[in-house]
Amino acid sequence: MVVDEQDLYRLRDAGADAAVLYAALHEPARITALRKAARSMRIELLVEVFTDDDLERALAAESMLIAVSGVDLAGRRDLPRARALLQKIPPGLTPILSGGFSTPEDLADLLSLIDAVVVMEPLMAAAAARSPLAAVIEPFTQLVA
Repeated sequence: MVVDEQDLYRLRDAGADAAVLYAALHEPARITALRKAARSMRIELLVEVFTDDDLERALAAESMLIAVSGVDLAGRRDLPRARALLQKIPPGLTPILSGGFSTPEDLADLLSLIDAVVVMEPLMAAAAARSPLAAVIEPFTQLVA
């Protein structure tokens, strides 16, 4: 997660291609500055939003990659809230769903609103169970086949 420029330097030195910035932590001008600094280091900045205010900040900062969290600030899955936020992202931007789902069925209803997805829960569950990842990923790939 990016809080300041020092985080970007550490990420660049580690070879990162992308990073997450929580919109709630910054004013739009700061998001813009961090986004531009990240781009100069060839790092794509995903601006993650949880609320309408967060989304307003991300849009005011002209963020292109907007990740809507599928969980609320208390960590509870809240896909209806995520859907409402995703519907407010203007065309031409890249809406991403970040977590909050564990089955393909959870995700299927939101596919028309997103360009990408961050798959967390199913992968963590597979790792905990020491299951082959291919078996976890396959049902999700069938959604877009």
